[in-house]
Amino acid sequence: MTELESQIVKVRGYRALVSDQKEAINERMMKWQDENEALLASFDADKKELVEAENKLRELTLSAYQADPSNKKPAPGVGIRIVKIVKFDPKIALEWAMDKEACIMLDVKAFEKAAIAGIFPYIPVTISEEAQATIAKELEAI
Repeated sequence: MTELESQIVKVRGYRALVSDQKEAINERMMKWQDENEALLASFDADKKELVEAENKLRELTLSAYQADPSNKKPAPGVGIRIVKIVKFDPKIALEWAMDKEACIMLDVKAFEKAAIAGIFPYIPVTISEEAQATIAKELEAI
């Protein structure tokens, strides 16, 4: 048997082995899912509730900030960050960039960074600021 033929046999053997293992894993996973159906359903429901609760917390944090814009940390574990929002017409931006001989294709991220940094005296964008509520990964007990 040549080295090539030997390698074909080896690969064929490993493919069969991996296929069998994958099938065994899938069977065990299905069995585990069946055995833990209630836990998985509870997890999904609780995860949905968490998302809703975090969204409500962000809304309340933004409301507290709007009531007192000087306070960017209205409660422990939550805060406000101000982000810059760049809006532009991609066609106009590409024409502008090509006119400056800066590109032949618009790199949106670089264009937005240049606009925010104010590198060019005139760049066809509108920049606004928006408050975003943040939630710490670890919330302190209140």
